[in-house]
Amino acid sequence: MSNNLLLSVGDNILSKGNLQDLNVPPVGRINDIREYMSNPENFNGNINELTERLEADAEQCRNIIKILKDRINLKIATLKKIREDVLQLNSEVQKPGAEIRFVTKREKVKLHFLDEAETKEYFVQEALERYSVKMSFLYGEILSLDSDVDHVTYLEGVSKMNVKYVRDWYRTEMQDKNKKPLPESVGHTVGQ
Repeated sequence: MSNNLLLSVGDNILSKGNLQDLNVPPVGRINDIREYMSNPENFNGNINELTERLEADAEQCRNIIKILKDRINLKIATLKKIREDVLQLNSEVQKPGAEIRFVTKREKVKLHFLDEAETKEYFVQEALERYSVKMSFLYGEILSLDSDVDHVTYLEGVSKMNVKYVRDWYRTEMQDKNKKPLPESVGHTVGQ
């Protein structure tokens, strides 16, 4: 896959909003090592500098994965809290005198979601609707974040693979340079 295609895929994910505030490195698989290493923008002759740069991309991906997983955990905690709140509200509505409290006196229910800063008040029916909408929204966000974790994990794997590929290529090149050249007759058969 070319770097341009990966960046295009990354831009699509960034537009979802999950990675908008995170600096996802432009990682692409190295397909042609000779072409890649001959480009002075990639390799200036210092293999340590190149591998450090590639390893930094992998480290950046690991940091982003941690942030995304923290976001997933917050969404899951919010979802669990909503379930508890719905059960509690259901219990309140079933108690004797609930009709007077919630219908006649029009008592409102306070809603505070863990992933939001403000607390709002709603009538019981509106509160139940808000809970339902929020739960659906959270499920979608969790799936989206999980997809982004998969994508960044893939980029981390590509980064690691690139580091190994570059090191192996460099090691082979250095070994080949240090070997004595073979005589011209090697590889020719008798009688040619």
